[in-house]
Amino acid sequence: MADDLDDNFWVKEDISDEKIETKDENENTHSESDKKSNKRKVKKRKLKDLTNENKHESPAVESKKKKKKKKKKNSCAVEEIENLPPTVTLLWDFFESELNKSLTTFEIEDLKPSNDDWFLDDSTSERDTKEMSAYLSNVISDWTDKCVKLTEDDLHSSPILLIVTLSAIRAVDVLRATSTFRGEKCKTMKLFAKHMKVNEQLERLKTNVVHLGVGTPNRISKLIEEGGINTKRLKYVIIDWSWKDLKQRRITSMPGVKDELLSLFKTYFLPRCKKNKLWVGLF
Repeated sequence: MADDLDDNFWVKEDISDEKIETKDENENTHSESDKKSNKRKVKKRKLKDLTNENKHESPAVESKKKKKKKKKKNSCAVEEIENLPPTVTLLWDFFESELNKSLTTFEIEDLKPSNDDWFLDDSTSERDTKEMSAYLSNVISDWTDKCVKLTEDDLHSSPILLIVTLSAIRAVDVLRATSTFRGEKCKTMKLFAKHMKVNEQLERLKTNVVHLGVGTPNRISKLIEEGGINTKRLKYVIIDWSWKDLKQRRITSMPGVKDELLSLFKTYFLPRCKKNKLWVGLF
């Protein structure tokens, strides 16, 4: 049987072995290459994920950043408005922006006076507390005569002038600053919570002549609602517009007070302004 084999039979066997070995080596090489390739892909995927995380943050994070930007933008807008001189346009812009939250455009237009005659314009006066008397003298004429007339008619619950302020402490300062304007014939009253209870204020208003009242939006609203203040004879309302407290809050920016001021005007004052029976000024 050995005679049937030629002399090169061993060569063929060697070649076969070489092929097997080469095949094994190639398989091993491919296997290692695949592993390296997979590792590279994993690394690329991780890098891509990290990049995407930086580029596209979660909705919550993006929302917070947007809110911060909006706050900065709004704060700048508020500062710009506060630095503008008090005008009827500025006042109505405030009313309109706040009324938009609860009323339709038609309802807002129905409240808006048809012209600017309801506004006591005095851009020449300084908005400093010590200048309050000078400002009032400029925008209200014949004050002493009006006081005398009301006293003679013995009209109770009928102040001629209301000054609306941010707080009780501010109301006291404002009332003190009006002394020169008031004169000897004017009778005043403090209209805020810390001074007297509502019932006590109602009793005094209904039994006495009061020409000028200074107070906060909330207490003034309650006194009107309970009949302590009759708006039919009210001629002037001055908003303490420019003053800021220690926290830099104004009557149109302080939460709560701002809403009460808006409600006071929407319910009681703007309808009379539209009929040219009430005039409003900004100090």
